[in-house]
Amino acid sequence: MTNFIAICHGKSEVILAKWITKETRVHIDVDSRNGGNNSVMINSLLEFMKENGYYDSSRLKKRYPNIEYRNRKGFKDLRIFIIMDVDNDERSVYEYLSKEMFKDCPLKDYIIPIINRRDLDDVFRSIGFEIDRNNKPESYRELLNDVDIDYLLELLRGCEATNLDVMIEEVLKHDPGHQSK
Repeated sequence: MTNFIAICHGKSEVILAKWITKETRVHIDVDSRNGGNNSVMINSLLEFMKENGYYDSSRLKKRYPNIEYRNRKGFKDLRIFIIMDVDNDERSVYEYLSKEMFKDCPLKDYIIPIINRRDLDDVFRSIGFEIDRNNKPESYRELLNDVDIDYLLELLRGCEATNLDVMIEEVLKHDPGHQSK
């Protein structure tokens, strides 16, 4: 069984990751700073990972005891999606996407960086959805309630502002309802 973890930039990304779980019936452990109420920024990501057990195998094993670990081979079937907004930190994006930022992290091979340029709101606007900036959490919940995951995936595949389609495609591979599609 593949284990999925999503480390989320903020509340909107938490809502999105939980929606993907609901839509696919594939469990994703969703983590963020204070439930997404406080943002994890790219330039503070390594600090968040170290504080929360995502920087070394032994702490990750303690935090997620159900993830199978094979001594010399490491974790079996683990994906750690890190969903970040660029916001105003374009300088760190290359190091993040190339995983150069994680060069000293023993979990580097499990990490799949997901980026939203400038932010998730801009990504959704670019594919034709409106987000109410004054009530973002509710706006995302309503929007996602009314959209099909396959339709959203198709829109995201054509969007140069994100690689969120990579995460959705990977999770859909493990959804029994999508395996025959």
